[in-house]
Amino acid sequence: MGNTGQEKLTWLFQNRALLLMGKIIYGIYLYHVTIFNHSARFLYSFNKALPLPQEIKGNFYFFLSENLVLLFLLAWLSWKLFELPISNLKRHLKQETPKSVAQQPA
Repeated sequence: MGNTGQEKLTWLFQNRALLLMGKIIYGIYLYHVTIFNHSARFLYSFNKALPLPQEIKGNFYFFLSENLVLLFLLAWLSWKLFELPISNLKRHLKQETPKSVAQQPA
């Protein structure tokens, strides 16, 4: 009985969607303002070509959904193409152990 709280936390911290969100969260932080401010012109022309009723094309929630998809896609690409390769570079760098103050020459 006492493990139900721990099981819920285990499920939460092992959830694949949340783990991916944790990996791309920095990209979301970086790009969210840019995407929402500059996507209207692109999405307007894109939405004109979609075979959807005008009520859906002009709907704010549809626009917000498109922005969220773009944001997550851009954040994932940023993580995959920039952050992950740069993070993997640390394997190739020589790690020096810091000297204590007593070991440094006077």
